[in-house]
Amino acid sequence: MKAEGGKKIGLWNIVGLGLGGAIGTGIFILLGFGIANAGRAILPVVIVGCFFMLLAYWYNLAMPSMFVIEGGDYSMKAMLCSPTMSGFGAFLTIVNAFALSGYAIAMVDYAAIVWPALDGFRSIAALVITTIFFASSIKGSRFITILENIVTLVLIAALVLFIGFGIGQVDPSAFFENTSGNPFFLGGIGGFVSALAIMGWACQGTTMAPVSMAAVTKNPKRNIPLGIVIITLCLAVIYGLMAYVAGGVLPYDQIAGQNISVTAKAIFPHGIYMFFVLGGGIGAIAYSYIGGLGMFRYPLIQIAEDGWLPEFFKKQTKSGYLI
Repeated sequence: MKAEGGKKIGLWNIVGLGLGGAIGTGIFILLGFGIANAGRAILPVVIVGCFFMLLAYWYNLAMPSMFVIEGGDYSMKAMLCSPTMSGFGAFLTIVNAFALSGYAIAMVDYAAIVWPALDGFRSIAALVITTIFFASSIKGSRFITILENIVTLVLIAALVLFIGFGIGQVDPSAFFENTSGNPFFLGGIGGFVSALAIMGWACQGTTMAPVSMAAVTKNPKRNIPLGIVIITLCLAVIYGLMAYVAGGVLPYDQIAGQNISVTAKAIFPHGIYMFFVLGGGIGAIAYSYIGGLGMFRYPLIQIAEDGWLPEFFKKQTKSGYLI
């Protein structure tokens, strides 16, 4: 595989890349459904969920500590599976890459909340977004990580505002009370497990992006596993605080099954609420989109070099950009 020109990315680039990719739209949409099953026990649910999903994807932590896996998830499958199964994994990787287009559509949907005039131009707007995002990848993976770190700052700012405005509106003593009508562990063990299954989708991204960047990472055997651990710890804290606010500000019947914009609207002034919708919702989608461009790039190059794609798919510019 041709080395990409320019400096390689370091540990904190990996953390920024992975953290922004892990904080996806799942937490914005699914938190209310987790509350519907577990009540205020959503707080331990999301913390346990982060480490539970780390265990579920343990191979993404273990294998990069032993090998420099330039093709990411695909290369791991190729190392462990037969050629036929590796080819099937290559096919699935290619199919999954087409799903990136859905991010542009989702961004337009969110933006239309703030600018309803976009409703009549959804396809054009999505095409423009897709073009801009793909054009941003021409400068290479280091430039992608810089963009991702910028989006991460906006996303984190939106979440800090959500936590900062909301945490003071939660009654700590009432949050952990086991009242007869609304106990802390609403739904019992069954509800806790159900909520954990739901929130697993929002907690599973801690290992995904870093493993695909080994080809352009400094000391990848150290920085990728360490970055994954740091990402998981940070995500557990962020999600825990978000769950505390989402589960404690409004009564159960107002937030159960709803996305967290309901809580955001209750705690924010209108202007900050609009920023939260844009910086939080659109920021999470944008980050997943940029991260996806980086995450699929090296597996696709490796798939082409292994002969599962035609020869012209291996063509790259001097800087390593896949043509």
